[in-house]
Amino acid sequence: MTYFLKGAIHIHTTCSDGSGDINEISRSAKRAGLDWLIITDHNKMEVKEGIYNGVYVLVGEEISPSSDTNHCMALGLRSNIDNTENPEEYLFEIKKQSAMSCICHPHESMNRKNPYKPIRWEYDDLRLVDGVEIWNYFSNWTDLYCDKNVMSQAFYYLFGNFLKNEPKKDTLALWDRMNISSENIKFAIGGLDAHKIMFKKFLFKFPVYPYYIMFKTVVNVIPSKEKLSENFEEAKRFILNSIKTGRHYIIDLRRGTFGAEFSAHNKDYACLFGEALELDDDCAITVSLPEKADIRLIKDGLPWLCERKKNRAVFRIKYPGKYRVEVYLKSKGWIFTNPIRFTEKGEAKWI
Repeated sequence: MTYFLKGAIHIHTTCSDGSGDINEISRSAKRAGLDWLIITDHNKMEVKEGIYNGVYVLVGEEISPSSDTNHCMALGLRSNIDNTENPEEYLFEIKKQSAMSCICHPHESMNRKNPYKPIRWEYDDLRLVDGVEIWNYFSNWTDLYCDKNVMSQAFYYLFGNFLKNEPKKDTLALWDRMNISSENIKFAIGGLDAHKIMFKKFLFKFPVYPYYIMFKTVVNVIPSKEKLSENFEEAKRFILNSIKTGRHYIIDLRRGTFGAEFSAHNKDYACLFGEALELDDDCAITVSLPEKADIRLIKDGLPWLCERKKNRAVFRIKYPGKYRVEVYLKSKGWIFTNPIRFTEKGEAKWI
């Protein structure tokens, strides 16, 4: 039996610029059917880790320079990292703590029709970076949001969840470049940037996208043969290691039915994405979906193969490289996997 452990990443609490405390957030997560959360307040780690209302709550940090550029999530930290304008400094500090670095919303739009300044990634040296947030749900919504008048605002607040919201091509290309230039897997996550922002106008006051609503959108799924350990520290290690190695996939719960499975094999071994297999004459990637969709296989950042309107696909693999899967339902991004690496027989290093 496979358990699909659903979790949300990139969440802000009242400890920074969010409007909910950890009890409210964890209750909302439990109600939404999530198993785990990673809190990432700006430049703070004040929330205490543990199991809240049946949900495993891990705490990281969104390092947020005052220049409003180069925001980076640090996951698996032992202690808070001081804010600095120099990404090289905090990336080295993340490494010193044996933690993970993940670029936040790297390509926010420069053409917003609202007063919210885009926060983009501008640091070129990516050798110390471990992963990237390829899908930031609230960031994408803010790119689309137009506050021209009250009617326009009301439309985006009430119907914004129905707008097309998927990873940006520039961000996917950045992630692929990171993987092409590295022997290791550079992981991707889906982030929410959940704040439960309070809308205040005239006599009206109400939350925009409360946590529960956000938790029903973009989440990260870890397939597992077992449930999370009742021991929090063991469960924490499992979640963080799954993210670091890329043994998870990203899904938009607004679309389709839940229950996708992805695997790969050669003659002797079967594995999940995020791992490596040696090439032989029986290598394949298998995709099983709960409903029909377009299944795209990406090799080293380039479209490779595609099965249209299928709920199952088997892609035969003959060449070394890093392969990942994108799934589109009615032309909208639905599921994105991390890469799996196929190596030549006896290959000591992937190039």
